[in-house]
Amino acid sequence: MATILLIDDDERLRRMLGRMLAGAGHEVVEAENGRVALAILPSCQPDLVITDVFMPEKDGIETTKEIRALSPDIKILAMTGGGRGDRFYALIETLAAAGVLQKPFDQTTLLGAVNRLLGTG
Repeated sequence: MATILLIDDDERLRRMLGRMLAGAGHEVVEAENGRVALAILPSCQPDLVITDVFMPEKDGIETTKEIRALSPDIKILAMTGGGRGDRFYALIETLAAAGVLQKPFDQTTLLGAVNRLLGTG
Protein backbone atom coordinates (compact mmCIF):
# COMPACT_ATOMS: atom_id res chain seq x y z
CA MET A 1 0.00 0.00 0.00
CA ALA A 2 2.25 2.81 1.27
CA THR A 3 5.77 3.28 2.58
CA ILE A 4 5.73 4.69 6.11
CA LEU A 5 8.74 6.09 7.97
CA LEU A 6 8.11 5.45 11.67
CA ILE A 7 10.23 7.47 14.10
CA ASP A 8 10.21 6.79 17.84
CA ASP A 9 12.96 6.37 20.42
CA ASP A 10 10.96 3.74 22.34
CA GLU A 11 12.03 0.54 20.56
CA ARG A 12 9.21 -1.62 21.95
CA LEU A 13 6.55 0.88 20.92
CA ARG A 14 8.18 1.43 17.52
CA ARG A 15 8.24 -2.32 16.83
CA MET A 16 4.63 -2.75 17.97
CA LEU A 17 3.40 0.11 15.79
CA GLY A 18 5.50 -1.22 12.91
CA ARG A 19 3.78 -4.60 13.19
CA MET A 20 0.35 -2.93 13.20
CA LEU A 21 1.18 -0.93 10.08
CA ALA A 22 2.79 -3.88 8.29
CA GLY A 23 -0.23 -6.01 9.17
CA ALA A 24 -2.37 -3.45 7.36
CA GLY A 25 -0.22 -3.92 4.25
CA HIS A 26 2.22 -1.03 4.57
CA GLU A 27 5.97 -1.15 4.14
CA VAL A 28 7.48 0.24 7.34
CA VAL A 29 10.93 1.77 7.71
CA GLU A 30 11.93 2.43 11.32
CA ALA A 31 14.19 5.09 12.82
CA GLU A 32 15.02 5.64 16.49
CA ASN A 33 15.30 9.43 16.26
CA GLY A 34 15.09 12.36 13.87
CA ARG A 35 18.78 12.29 13.00
CA VAL A 36 18.54 8.71 11.74
CA ALA A 37 15.22 9.42 10.00
CA LEU A 38 16.63 12.35 8.04
CA ALA A 39 19.61 10.24 6.97
CA ILE A 40 17.38 7.52 5.49
CA LEU A 41 14.60 9.77 4.19
CA PRO A 42 15.98 10.12 0.63
CA SER A 43 16.45 6.37 0.18
CA CYS A 44 13.10 5.23 1.58
CA GLN A 45 10.94 7.95 -0.04
CA PRO A 46 8.00 7.54 2.34
CA ASP A 47 4.40 8.38 1.55
CA LEU A 48 3.82 9.13 5.24
CA VAL A 49 6.02 9.93 8.23
CA ILE A 50 4.82 9.11 11.74
CA THR A 51 7.03 10.72 14.35
CA ASP A 52 7.19 10.95 18.10
CA VAL A 53 7.58 14.51 19.35
CA PHE A 54 9.95 14.03 22.27
CA MET A 55 13.14 12.14 21.34
CA PRO A 56 16.86 12.48 22.04
CA GLU A 57 19.34 13.78 19.44
CA LYS A 58 16.69 15.41 17.22
CA ASP A 59 13.10 15.79 18.40
CA GLY A 60 9.98 15.46 16.30
CA ILE A 61 9.35 19.18 15.89
CA GLU A 62 12.84 19.84 14.55
CA THR A 63 12.63 16.70 12.40
CA THR A 64 9.26 17.78 10.99
CA LYS A 65 10.63 21.20 10.04
CA GLU A 66 13.57 19.60 8.22
CA ILE A 67 11.38 17.05 6.44
CA ARG A 68 9.06 19.87 5.34
CA ALA A 69 12.07 21.75 3.90
CA LEU A 70 13.31 18.66 2.00
CA SER A 71 9.99 17.15 0.91
CA PRO A 72 7.05 19.51 1.45
CA ASP A 73 4.48 17.05 0.08
CA ILE A 74 5.15 14.18 2.51
CA LYS A 75 2.30 13.77 4.96
CA ILE A 76 3.43 13.83 8.60
CA LEU A 77 1.58 12.54 11.63
CA ALA A 78 2.96 13.47 15.05
CA MET A 79 2.42 11.39 18.18
CA THR A 80 3.08 12.41 21.74
CA GLY A 81 2.54 11.26 25.27
CA GLY A 82 3.33 14.69 26.70
CA GLY A 83 0.31 16.57 28.01
CA ARG A 84 1.23 20.12 27.10
CA GLY A 85 -2.14 21.75 26.50
CA ASP A 86 -4.09 23.03 23.52
CA ARG A 87 -1.49 25.57 22.35
CA PHE A 88 1.14 22.84 22.22
CA TYR A 89 -1.07 20.60 20.07
CA ALA A 90 -1.95 23.52 17.80
CA LEU A 91 1.78 24.13 17.25
CA ILE A 92 2.43 20.47 16.41
CA GLU A 93 -0.56 20.32 14.09
CA THR A 94 0.63 23.46 12.31
CA LEU A 95 4.10 21.97 11.84
CA ALA A 96 2.90 18.47 11.01
CA ALA A 97 -0.01 19.75 8.93
CA ALA A 98 -1.72 16.42 9.38
CA GLY A 99 -2.55 15.96 13.03
CA VAL A 100 -1.46 14.57 16.35
CA LEU A 101 -2.12 11.26 18.04
CA GLN A 102 -2.12 11.39 21.82
CA LYS A 103 -0.39 8.35 23.36
CA PRO A 104 -1.64 5.88 24.30
CA PHE A 105 -3.83 5.14 21.29
CA ASP A 106 -5.17 1.90 19.90
CA GLN A 107 -4.72 0.16 16.55
CA THR A 108 -8.07 1.41 15.24
CA THR A 109 -7.12 5.03 15.95
CA LEU A 110 -3.68 4.62 14.36
CA LEU A 111 -4.92 2.91 11.21
CA GLY A 112 -7.84 5.35 10.92
CA ALA A 113 -5.44 8.31 10.98
CA VAL A 114 -3.10 6.61 8.50
CA ASN A 115 -5.93 5.76 6.11
CA ARG A 116 -7.29 9.31 6.33
CA LEU A 117 -3.93 10.85 5.54
CA LEU A 118 -3.21 8.44 2.71
CA GLY A 119 -6.72 8.88 1.30
CA THR A 120 -7.50 5.20 1.64
CA GLY A 121 -10.14 5.28 4.31
